[in-house]
Amino acid sequence: MTQGQKLGLKNYAAQVPNLPTITPIPTVTPLPATTATPTPIPTDTPSPTATISAGSYFDKGMEYYDSENLSMAIEQFTKAIQINPDFSRAYHNRGVAYSELGHYSLAAAEKTKACSLDSYYR
Repeated sequence: MTQGQKLGLKNYAAQVPNLPTITPIPTVTPLPATTATPTPIPTDTPSPTATISAGSYFDKGMEYYDSENLSMAIEQFTKAIQINPDFSRAYHNRGVAYSELGHYSLAAAEKTKACSLDSYYR
């Protein structure tokens, strides 16, 4: 005698109307482990680079100049000139900062360079 018969469950499915049929769940076979390294997909987007423009250094130089930190202003104007050697305003303002620090020969050289680049400074 089966356990179901002992409990009086013989032909239970036939006794209960509209009982759904149960479908067994199929077993899943695991995929074999792979040791291959995935290949990266190339993209057309270049990776970003941090580039500070000459104008950004010039603006920072002006901030230092306005706060009377002349040596830092000169440093920022110099960086602007390194990026853009034709930046006449940077030469001019660096010359003004040199003049205010008492470096008159450096100031004169900066004025000469600014004038050679832009007639506005003549």
